[in-house]
Amino acid sequence: MGDYSYDDHGTTSHKPLVEEWNGSLWSLDLGLDSNDSVNLHSISCPTSSFCMAVGSDDSGTPFAASWNGVKWSVTNDGATGFGTLVGVSCLSPTWCISVGDYDNTRFVTPLIESWNGRAWTVDVSLIANLTLPKGSLDSVTCTSTTRCFAVGESNPNNPTPLIESWNGNKWSNQRLADSSAEPDANLTSVICTSEASCVAIGYFGNPGSTDPFMEFTGP
Repeated sequence: MGDYSYDDHGTTSHKPLVEEWNGSLWSLDLGLDSNDSVNLHSISCPTSSFCMAVGSDDSGTPFAASWNGVKWSVTNDGATGFGTLVGVSCLSPTWCISVGDYDNTRFVTPLIESWNGRAWTVDVSLIANLTLPKGSLDSVTCTSTTRCFAVGESNPNNPTPLIESWNGNKWSNQRLADSSAEPDANLTSVICTSEASCVAIGYFGNPGSTDPFMEFTGP
């Protein structure tokens, strides 16, 4: 499945857009509707009968909806106030991790939420383990319930790559790059083929003169 949003008949309202691939063509899925304007940013489908899509509504509140093979259901928890969910990785219908950013009215900080099959909860251990409080996370990948990587940027005014890892108990900072060596760098996507082999991609440089940027682990 693919997701994003579409303009509701020329109005300022954005409806969640979901399209489904059947092996030969894409078709529009109108089953996910919301009274709020919604932008979807990421989706994860660990099985053919379960998907989780995440994003935010136009009021700046995190948004999530799940697919059970028949219909979509909104799974918002509303616990974080203003924020956006940008990436999601699910291993089963009862286990998902979603990342993004949270606006605490003073500055933007990374946001991580977990899904247990019934509700979303904010992972407060991230805040305790972050060296730099400002920043955002753009992507997450999980190979097991005890191994995840989330990537993004820290220090938005002087961006450096941010990598956080999950060991089943807490999030730990894996890398805060030297901004003098990697100016204005941001990681936007990450994928792992095993617990020891991951690739993260993004860009560095000033607006109008950005270059590809990549980090990897493994042999």
